[in-house]
Amino acid sequence: MLEGSEVDVDLDDHRPASRLQTAALLALVGLPLLVLVAVLAQRTWYPTGDLAQAEMRMRSIPRNPPLVGAAGRIVDAEGRQGNHPGPLMFWATWPLYALLGRSAWAFEAATTMVNLAWLCLAAWIVRRRAGLAVAGWWAAVALVLIGGFGLDALSQPWNPWVALLPFAALILIAWRSLDGWVWAPVWAAAAGSYAIQGHVGYGPVALPLVAISVVAPVVVAQRQRRGALGADQVGPPDGTDLPDGSGGPSRTSIGPVAAVALSVLAALVCWSGPIWDVLTRDPSNARKLLDNFGHPSEPPLGLAEGARTFLRGIHPF
Repeated sequence: MLEGSEVDVDLDDHRPASRLQTAALLALVGLPLLVLVAVLAQRTWYPTGDLAQAEMRMRSIPRNPPLVGAAGRIVDAEGRQGNHPGPLMFWATWPLYALLGRSAWAFEAATTMVNLAWLCLAAWIVRRRAGLAVAGWWAAVALVLIGGFGLDALSQPWNPWVALLPFAALILIAWRSLDGWVWAPVWAAAAGSYAIQGHVGYGPVALPLVAISVVAPVVVAQRQRRGALGADQVGPPDGTDLPDGSGGPSRTSIGPVAAVALSVLAALVCWSGPIWDVLTRDPSNARKLLDNFGHPSEPPLGLAEGARTFLRGIHPF
């Protein structure tokens, strides 16, 4: 095996000491969020505006679960209010919300814990792909960014914020898929669905990452099979992931094609609410979204002004 390859990283991750290091890394990354949950319990908070509407949707579960996402500046041709694509931000947080007492704090705490899960998934992916040292640097950068962005963004159930960490995880899933990670399509379907359903604006950037995550493991597996046949050996000669995506001796019987099939199933589950909305409601929220973006009420910004606005936002210089 090549030193520093993903084979070594993945196999090392199954040693007891390495597991302790991974657990310590996840605890370090998640500690600010756990402290946040405890601090939020000490204050009284009453959601207003969009946040109040979001909690009303939470209170409708399980008797009348929402089929679409949070309300947005989305209007169809008849002037009817539309919503963001899907309800995953409500479905995923509701079990914790109910367990913690169905209060405003419970909604904040549940939102924080779901964000913690996405953050830990991202840290785990970096640890598995690049080793503990790189994962440590990633954790340090993530903590700095979280502090700068503000902890409210990780606790308040505002839909542009709840999509942030799933999208960050999706970027890392696509990165690891380039090495043939067999489970990348399934995780990409979940993370991409969560981000897009939270805020439709993530669609143009999330969909290409999902496509990469689905296609890359299949392409890598085919290349490795051809290389193995040509070299008359079982595994790839370059120390990268084996076709099963495990990064070492096969620990799973699932192949990339089966993983793609599972990703389709995962996507159908994630999008079952919006699909049911399309089948049972007229006009459906999907129709309102198509009307809103197909016939915008405001004039287009234009490429030049759009580029200037984008550069002002990211401050590259």
